[in-house]
Amino acid sequence: MVRTLLVACLGWSVTAWSVGQDLAQLDPKHYRVEFADDQVRVWRVTLGPHEKGAMHSQPDGVLVFLTADLQGKMPGAEAQWEPGGPYELENLANTSFEAVLVELLKPPSSQPSPLTLSYATGPFYYPISRPAVTRLIDSERVSVSRHRFPGAARGDNLHAHATDTVIVYLSGGEMSGTTGHGPGRARRGQVDVLRANTLHQFANLGFDPIEFVVIHPK
Repeated sequence: MVRTLLVACLGWSVTAWSVGQDLAQLDPKHYRVEFADDQVRVWRVTLGPHEKGAMHSQPDGVLVFLTADLQGKMPGAEAQWEPGGPYELENLANTSFEAVLVELLKPPSSQPSPLTLSYATGPFYYPISRPAVTRLIDSERVSVSRHRFPGAARGDNLHAHATDTVIVYLSGGEMSGTTGHGPGRARRGQVDVLRANTLHQFANLGFDPIEFVVIHPK
């Protein structure tokens, strides 16, 4: 990822770009708010070939790639840590760039998570393999993991997190349980936010695998 950081020693005032600046008004072409509350703010970031975003300042966050990175290369992982500071994103590639940026607006809560209330029962089974989880980031601020659910598989328990949890789908399919609203269809790039202390359980209702990234602030 290519980004320009401006520091005070170069004659720029970091305070001139306030953290949490409303990018939806500053640069609506490249930044769109997907969700916001007092815990997280979720942006969809899109840059055409060789386009540059507005200079802004942002808090700590996690960037989930939906395309190649800003240099046109496939990133080493689906998500990367973005420390807070002034940013100016520039797409140096000949292809479009799209990502989801999850800003962390509160300090770590130090509360236990997840809270498991009951274990799964029912007719679901694991015809190919059990859901696979790959840890991408694990720090004092956030836990980020990549989940792959084979067809007709579901999570083993009903649980809740103490903080908002953001899900970014890497592939689509028929699913149920993510938000507690019953069956639905996910699509690649869709953002789903599980509010703090919301009971949830994921199930893949189709035959093809569903993959997604989970961003859980601590």
